[in-house]
Amino acid sequence: MKTPTSLLALVLAGAAILPAAAQTATPSQSYSLGTSTQGAFPSRPERVDFGPPPVPGTQAAVASQDARTLAAVTAALTTDPTLNGAEIDVVVSNGNVVISGTAMNEAQAAYAKGVAVGVAGAGNVEGVVATQ
Repeated sequence: MKTPTSLLALVLAGAAILPAAAQTATPSQSYSLGTSTQGAFPSRPERVDFGPPPVPGTQAAVASQDARTLAAVTAALTTDPTLNGAEIDVVVSNGNVVISGTAMNEAQAAYAKGVAVGVAGAGNVEGVVATQ
């Protein structure tokens, strides 16, 4: 266990190693191993305000929900090991999900539709998945 005195000695030794330029850096400058890289790193962007969330029932709210449903269904289909080898596309419109593409066999096609049905936010799910 290090004593506070030895820890202070380590900090002071580290401070002596740093170049003088790094010790006097201003917030608008960056240093990498003692070399000035001013402008190499962008400053932190200001917080972006996207405004209030969309009003439920509006076109923006429906599009936002469709985007979440599309992401969820796509993630469920692509991460399921049972669907390896299947090439399935997903389209979501007003909560209705259409899956299309090719599956290895009928069982895999039916399974893909079942996975899509099990995703929260998916309304009516239609499967147009052909078999190889």
